[in-house]
Amino acid sequence: MQPIVILGDLPAKPEIPAESQIAVLAEPAILTIGSLCFGFLFSYPLLSHLGEKTQVLDWTRGLEWAWADWITIVKFHQFPLWNPYKCGGLESLGNPQSHLLTPFFLLHWIFGPVAGLQLEIPLHLAVAFAGAYVLARMVGCSAAASVASGLTFAGSSWLPLHAAAGHDVFYSGAYIPWACAMTWASVQQRRITYAGLAGFFLALTFFEGGAYCVIQSVILIGLICTLGVLTRRSAWPIASLVLTGLFGLGFVAIKLFPAIHEMGLHPRGGYVDWIGPYNTLLSIFSRKQNFEGAFGGGGFWEHGAYISPALAVLALIGALVRWREAWIWSVGAATFYILAMGSTSEYSPYVLLHSVPFIASTYAPSRNLLSFVLCVAVLAGLGADLLLYGLRYGLPGKIRTKVRWATLAFIAVGFADLLMVSPRSLNQAFDGNVAVPTMPYSPQFRQYRDPNSSTDMLQLNLSNIGAVNCWETNFIDYSKNNVFGFNQPGYRGEQYILGSGAVELSKWTPNALSYDIDSGGPSTLVINQVYDDGWKLTEGTGTLVDHDGLLGILIASGHQQIRVAYRGVNFRLGMAISILTTIVLFLIWWWERKAVLVT
Repeated sequence: MQPIVILGDLPAKPEIPAESQIAVLAEPAILTIGSLCFGFLFSYPLLSHLGEKTQVLDWTRGLEWAWADWITIVKFHQFPLWNPYKCGGLESLGNPQSHLLTPFFLLHWIFGPVAGLQLEIPLHLAVAFAGAYVLARMVGCSAAASVASGLTFAGSSWLPLHAAAGHDVFYSGAYIPWACAMTWASVQQRRITYAGLAGFFLALTFFEGGAYCVIQSVILIGLICTLGVLTRRSAWPIASLVLTGLFGLGFVAIKLFPAIHEMGLHPRGGYVDWIGPYNTLLSIFSRKQNFEGAFGGGGFWEHGAYISPALAVLALIGALVRWREAWIWSVGAATFYILAMGSTSEYSPYVLLHSVPFIASTYAPSRNLLSFVLCVAVLAGLGADLLLYGLRYGLPGKIRTKVRWATLAFIAVGFADLLMVSPRSLNQAFDGNVAVPTMPYSPQFRQYRDPNSSTDMLQLNLSNIGAVNCWETNFIDYSKNNVFGFNQPGYRGEQYILGSGAVELSKWTPNALSYDIDSGGPSTLVINQVYDDGWKLTEGTGTLVDHDGLLGILIASGHQQIRVAYRGVNFRLGMAISILTTIVLFLIWWWERKAVLVT
């Protein structure tokens, strides 16, 4: 099978070298094993710290969410829709940065939430390497040249730096090349199935909390399809773009509907920032890829995206010499580099893009370097492929051999360079405090308001205590939260009745609460958690109300059992749409498969 060329044709060659042909069975197996080896090799500093409850930077947020989701599933056998352990109660699945729907949750189940979240790092590096490799193969690169693409993208420092800072939401950047590869294949082969798979990878990116990665994926897919119209002189790339978007919305509905509700309750502000061309170049080529970085003063985890100069040379050759096949990726690289520079002027592309709803809630323009590196990775593959196989005609044999060996040497130097630079930042993930329970274990769940810290959430949670004073990237103002901690004056318990009567907790779980109530007259049962209209009364008689920001239930006099459960807002509708989308894609795949077999 010849390499797939989708937007633009490669120059005609009398023969296709054996190295450029896809071995249907052997290549996927070798790629899988090689990618896994790459992932663990490039995350080697992590392996000696597995299970360590680090509290460096945003690990405080990520580990708390991972622990809350894990204990809700493993101990209480519930799907995590509500997180009572944080901020007095927050929607869990609906948080845009929730990492719950990752396909790697099995790791959390087996190894626990801490080691599970940490083991996701090498596996996402493996996914990133394989994705960039497959994308390069789709574009028409040989297997050896595609390795250069995988190294450039997955070997860059963007993922280790974000991972070291606790930015688990950027793990999903590993799926961007897969979404692009499926879009590329859909445009080439006019197959709806590939557009559906591109939509699935877009949804998977959002499932893992990667709002930034979703935005970059959409921009890159949009460039591939719109520029593809010019190359192919066909409307099919636009049809592929529309289909990808529709399938993506269908797959993501299970999380999108709750997320819209959560963002409405807790809108997140954003801001524009200036980076500039020089600092952007430093972010890419400085070998000081750690928290302090080339700028000094810290915060470099938002900027670093190292590219080895050896691989950059291959990318430059690919962009200039094979410009007919490379121009779309050159445009993509230029686009994301300009966006990464930030607000260089009042009407810079980043400022204009930042005025779009949803995108307006983002910040740190240098995060766009993630997709810049992916575009450069494809160019590096094209350049390596040209030097390895494209110069075999018109050059003496000895020179061709020397060029080939020189190219392989460039790839090897790039590999060694990346290995020396990128993984080291993971050491800094374990330079700070480790979460240990700060209080004795509480037999019954209680809330606590720490007057001194908003980051000691996991420490409290491990003692079965909720952290009212919390750190959450939606910028929740916990000072306006009326949930009382048991350490505060005026605390009346986790449930109480206004007026005469008594209430006793029958059963507590994160998503459902049961009470035995004796009321001397019409009254209100107050539950010491944040009110949310996703709560539903599933047993007993009463009316759910917002009692000064707390969950309240208007009840009549007498004895009864009351049960409330968190069902989310439009969660079931979203789940039905996602399931239906999966069924539709399967039927389309079956139909297209039969049509291809008949042909």
